[in-house]
Amino acid sequence: HQRAIGGARKPSLSAQAAAAHPWKGGDALWCGVESGKIAIYGLFFDSTDGDDFQAHNGPVSWVQAMPNGKVWSAGSHDRQLRVWDVATRRLTAKRTMGHAATQICDVSLQKRVWTASSGEKCVRVWEYDGRDYKLKYGATGYNASNVIKLPSDVVLQMRHHPQSKSVWVCIWGRILIMAARAGDSPGTAQ
Repeated sequence: HQRAIGGARKPSLSAQAAAAHPWKGGDALWCGVESGKIAIYGLFFDSTDGDDFQAHNGPVSWVQAMPNGKVWSAGSHDRQLRVWDVATRRLTAKRTMGHAATQICDVSLQKRVWTASSGEKCVRVWEYDGRDYKLKYGATGYNASNVIKLPSDVVLQMRHHPQSKSVWVCIWGRILIMAARAGDSPGTAQ
C-alpha cells in the first residue's frame, strides 16, 4: 500500500532484515530490503519516517544495531559487510567477504561483532568499527587472522549471552557454546 511521507507518497517496503536503534531524534527501525536499500522508519511521532538509501547491490540479508551508534548490514549478492553511522547515515567501513554473511551478532561484552556466512565453516570476529580483530589463535587454512573454525557451514542462529560470557552458535544438529573471549583459546569450535 501507499503512505504519505513529507507530502510524497512512497510504497511500503517488505523487509528482509530489521534492527531497532536508538538515536538522538528518537528510536528508529532500520530495515534491509530486497532491492538492496535500507529503509529507516521512526518509531515515534516526532521523528523522521520512511527515509531510505541504497546500501548494497542486491538483497540486504542482515541488519544489526550496535550500542556504539553504528548499524552493520550484510548484502547477499555483493558479499559485503558495511558499517553505518546512525546519526549521519553515512558508510564508515566496508569489508568484502568470500561468502555472504548470514548472521551478525553483537558481542557487547568484548565490543566486537561476530559474523557467519553460508559456505564457510567459520565465524569471523571484528572490532565495532569494522576492522579485523586479531585472534590470538587464528584458524589455520584461512587467509585472515579473525577466523574461528566451525564443524558446519550452516549457522542457523548466533546469540551473545553476557551473563555466561559466551556466544551460543546454533548449527545443524547441535548448539556450540563458545567463550566470548574467542581469541584466548585456539580458533576451532568443537
